[in-house]
Amino acid sequence: MNSLNCTKGCEAVDKRVYFESASPIHPSQYNLINYPPKGYTFVTGDSKLNNFLVKLIKHNTLDFGLRESARVLPLGLIRPYFKSLMKQGKERFDLVYAYNQLVFRKVPWVVYVEWVNFLVGRHMRLFWRYRNVVENLLVSSYCKAILTWSEIIKKNILYNLNCRQFEDKIEVVFPAVPRRNFVKSYNNDKVKLLFVGSGRSPILADFHTKGGKEVLKMFTLLRKDYHNIELVMRIRVPPSLKGIIRRYENIRLIEEVVPWKVLEREFKTADILIHPTHFALNTVVIDALSYELPVVITDVYNYQEWVEDGVTGFLIKSPKDVPYFWKNFIPSGPTSIRHLYDKGLRNLQRTTVRQLVEKVGVLIEDESLRRRMGKAARREVEEGKFSIQKRNEKLKRIFDEALS
Repeated sequence: MNSLNCTKGCEAVDKRVYFESASPIHPSQYNLINYPPKGYTFVTGDSKLNNFLVKLIKHNTLDFGLRESARVLPLGLIRPYFKSLMKQGKERFDLVYAYNQLVFRKVPWVVYVEWVNFLVGRHMRLFWRYRNVVENLLVSSYCKAILTWSEIIKKNILYNLNCRQFEDKIEVVFPAVPRRNFVKSYNNDKVKLLFVGSGRSPILADFHTKGGKEVLKMFTLLRKDYHNIELVMRIRVPPSLKGIIRRYENIRLIEEVVPWKVLEREFKTADILIHPTHFALNTVVIDALSYELPVVITDVYNYQEWVEDGVTGFLIKSPKDVPYFWKNFIPSGPTSIRHLYDKGLRNLQRTTVRQLVEKVGVLIEDESLRRRMGKAARREVEEGKFSIQKRNEKLKRIFDEALS
């Protein structure tokens, strides 16, 4: 077992929380593992079963078979069940923190849920078939808390499960990032617009789900009135659109995988983050707030909770022909109206473009407003709802109650 001890914000560590995940640890979770509540430390360990499954998934000849199996097998339940049989995590720990998976072992545990059906698999048909298994495990006295990152996902859980016996276990814990030790500098000659589809490996699908074509169209319109703007796009762009980008010397494209320090420089030197996304839970938004950037973002899912309109950024209305959801399905799962969602993503959302032009134009023209919003955004990370301190106060209470 590897131990990731916190290096900041914790001194005497006497209780161990075993972090286990249904997949390799998502980078967003390292701000949890490395900055735990006082009195706790996280330990991680990939079992032989984990490594075996990862190798299977990466094996080209088995990839198709596994994807097809996921349609009929509740892989989200099978893996932790076999883990319980193999008695993994036998090393001493006080509490299990399960990320997007349930725990069958008779140990105290809490579960972090992104979307409720992830606990079974991506396909909602499987979720409905095995929902009683999920409910029985969450009712169990060993399950101490059900954590999620947004009020909208709390509603998702309440809508899809019979929560009568465990509703009091559900807690919303916002993601948090550490303070950024830098002094914001401003380039008075130019206004830098930043669009980031992903902080990790950019994929082509992100161009549509994160609103790339609307951002590109917005820039071509704004450029007619503002010659002091530049756009940095951290996204993979369809080949058919690269010709448009090459016409503008003030558009810079970052498609390759780059170290975080490279992206951090972009955040530090940007003036506005533009994020007309159709997708939930992109922690790039909180990163932007921490780097003192006002955010212009779609008012869908958790973003109404994360960005305060007119204070830390601007919310724009979501397009009417994209069927958003929180009740009983998610973007990655097949549904009866999935084709409408895909079609909406592929179409240029002209109402979104108009709103972007309006709101970004206001920020381009009003430097004092940009700075005021940016400082308010940074305060949310350093002292407010996205601060490590606020998150850890809540987690410490939850962990203490779980072990009382």
